[in-house]
This record gives sequence, C-alpha cells and structure tokens, in this order.
Amino acid sequence: MGGRVSERQASRLLHRLDALLDGELARLTLTDNRSSFLHARRDHGGGLQLRLHWVFAGTEPAVLRAVADFAAGALPPARRRETLATLRAAFDRRPRDGRSARPAPRRHLVPAGRAHDLAAITETLNRRHFADALRVAITWGAWPARRRRGARRTIRLGSFVADQALIRIHPALDQRWVPRQVVESVVHHEMLHAALPATAARNGRRALHPPEFRRREREFPGHAEAEAWIRAHLPRLLRSRPPRRRS
Repeated sequence: MGGRVSERQASRLLHRLDALLDGELARLTLTDNRSSFLHARRDHGGGLQLRLHWVFAGTEPAVLRAVADFAAGALPPARRRETLATLRAAFDRRPRDGRSARPAPRRHLVPAGRAHDLAAITETLNRRHFADALRVAITWGAWPARRRRGARRTIRLGSFVADQALIRIHPALDQRWVPRQVVESVVHHEMLHAALPATAARNGRRALHPPEFRRREREFPGHAEAEAWIRAHLPRLLRSRPPRRRS
C-alpha cells in the first residue's frame, strides 16, 4: 500500500483495472516510486502483474484507460507515445506531500563523456527494457580523490540516488577501451534500482536486489559477458586516472 490510499480505494482500483484488462490482472501493487510510476509484466500463467504509483488510484476514467492500455502492451508506436504522455501528465499533476514536494537538488549533470554518451544509452535502455516509463537522470560521476598508498582500493561503478531519481556512473568506464556493452550493463543495473526499489526482507533488512531484480538483470543481453569483462579488467579500472587537462 502506498501514499494516501485506503484499502477500499485500492480494492476499487483493482476491480476497475481488472475490468479494463478483461480479467487479466493477476496482481496490483501500489507504490511510492517516483522514478518508475508504472511497471507491468506477465507471470508464468499469463496473468498481468502491475506495479502502479498510488496517485493513479483516484484518477479520472480516461487516465485509467491509458493505464490499462499501456500495461496491456502491444500498442502501435504513435499510440504508445500518446498514451505515455497522458500518464506522465497525470503523474506530474499528483498532489505533493512533505516527502515529495521538495526533492533534493541535483548538481550539474554531465551525461556526455569522452567515449560514451550516457543519455543516449539510457534512452535506448528505457525504450527496450522499461517501456519508456522510467524517469531518471544520469551523469558521469566525479573522479574520487587519490588515496594514500597501502589503502584498500575498491571501485563502485554505478549508484542510484532515489530522492533525486539520479544515476551516477564511475568515470573510469568513460574510456575507449571499455566496451559499450559493459557501460550498458552497469547503467541497466542502476535503472533496475529505480524501477524496483528495495523491499523489506523477512529478517527486517532491506532487500536491495529482490528476486525479480536478479531475474531481469540475468535476462539483460550480454550481462554475463559484461560481468566477466569487469572481473578480468578490474585491476586496470582501479588504476585509471582522470584525463589530463589540455593547456
């Protein structure tokens, strides 16, 4: 249950959407996720599993029809863009509470790198793997300060800042010898964090990588090869330094 939606409202929404989807809705989960306000997939039995931002619980019939059409999929490209625009407009009109009214500010974004364009990569992945429903910004991160000798050295290739809906990618990947497939795999991983927020596990901890996360990560084309490449080239990535400025 998310936001300010009662059990009665949620039940009514479930029945309205199920009717619009001809009885194919197997599960509805309401969320507070501002990065991915709608995500739909089919289960093994063909039923539709739908994750939807709670703001759509009280929406008008035309917008709810757009939710159903987009969730069902198989729309012609022009109709799909029109439907997505309707959903985004409705989402942007959502009421603001104390948590969402003033999101943390973003610093200057630099998605265009020397070797790889993160904006182009994100746009392609959003279209192919997230039905164009993911709303995130992306940037190359800053080079970290050099550590003293003997210190343990690690590298975090990507991160997702939820309250800013922002993905940062380590600049060590912005080199011509780093394959685009590797950068795409890292970006896809962080986009999954935006689409599938951490959930509460049985032990009370937050599950950052729930089963659906791992399943979708494994299904990403070239994921296993990218992971193998990163392991093989990790020492070289750790030795990477910022490019020298031209005088």
